[in-house]
Amino acid sequence: MAVITRLGAVILVSIILLLLSPSSVISPGGLPPLPEPVIPVDGTYRRPEDVYCALDKLYETYETITPLESGLSQVKRLPIPAFRIGDGPCALLIMSGIHGDEWPVVGTVLYMAEQYARGMISGAPGETGAAPQEPGTRSGKTVGMSGALADAASLWRDIAVVLRGRSVVVVPVLNPDGLGTSRYNGRGVDLNRNFDAGWAKAIGKKGSAPESEAESKFLADLTRREKPDVVIAFHCFLDCVFWTYDQEGETLKRDEEVARSVIEAYGDLLQGGLQTSSPAESVHGGYKDWFIKEFRRPGITVEAPGRDRFGSLENMVKSDFWPRFQEASVRAGLNAVKTFLRYAQGGLQ
Repeated sequence: MAVITRLGAVILVSIILLLLSPSSVISPGGLPPLPEPVIPVDGTYRRPEDVYCALDKLYETYETITPLESGLSQVKRLPIPAFRIGDGPCALLIMSGIHGDEWPVVGTVLYMAEQYARGMISGAPGETGAAPQEPGTRSGKTVGMSGALADAASLWRDIAVVLRGRSVVVVPVLNPDGLGTSRYNGRGVDLNRNFDAGWAKAIGKKGSAPESEAESKFLADLTRREKPDVVIAFHCFLDCVFWTYDQEGETLKRDEEVARSVIEAYGDLLQGGLQTSSPAESVHGGYKDWFIKEFRRPGITVEAPGRDRFGSLENMVKSDFWPRFQEASVRAGLNAVKTFLRYAQGGLQ
């Protein structure tokens, strides 16, 4: 009897330790546990090898993430990585690092990618009736999100529902040759002036022709293959959201509502709010503008702040602002997709 009692005690202790283990998250509805996050909310990636290391961790951790064929940079021939989260048509393409000196937003896009992957595997109500898994809770704390648990659980639920049967395509760093050191690529070209959107009027180091650079050609070809519903390009310094390029009629109305749903996610984080510009006022040759012109779908540029508000990018990513911006970006992308899909259901695509 004493042996049986001791055996029972050992089993009970083992169960308790398993439930309290930091590598285990209880999943309602029999869903698989969420893995530990691998992209910190305040992560910084100033060298190409930092990005590649982070991607290896994402690929190893999430079966919902599929690497796509990489491009190669113009001069150093470094990989330009791209990957897909989920299955189905591309609802959202997010990209960053087109200007190498805007390195903080590379971390933004990687952070968004992991949160979307976690939301997709957390489950959503469907034919099986499984309840959505809350975002990895442990001792009352939220894993991977710093907000309140109820808000985080709601976000995961939205991700699982909105992106079911759809995918997100991610290009975390388009300009590895310049990452952390230069706005320009290895040939001194501003890649965000190298797309066929009023290119002849573009000023600055725009290249010899639209898509003359390997990096811009890679992104344009990827976009043509994926045909995303919405594109969001992340930049630094201007502290606002851009969304216009010669839209009109119902397309203009839809795209403005998409843009407003994006800025709503940021609240007062972006002090410049929504910004509009006519083609005559545009700097031309930008990726967002090209996407709007070619696909007549919403293209958004999210401009994080920078030196004007924080003195330096280093100060910005060390501030309390940065985790809030990162988490707001996750919601911003989801808001954009939800708004676009509402219009698509009404026949405007």
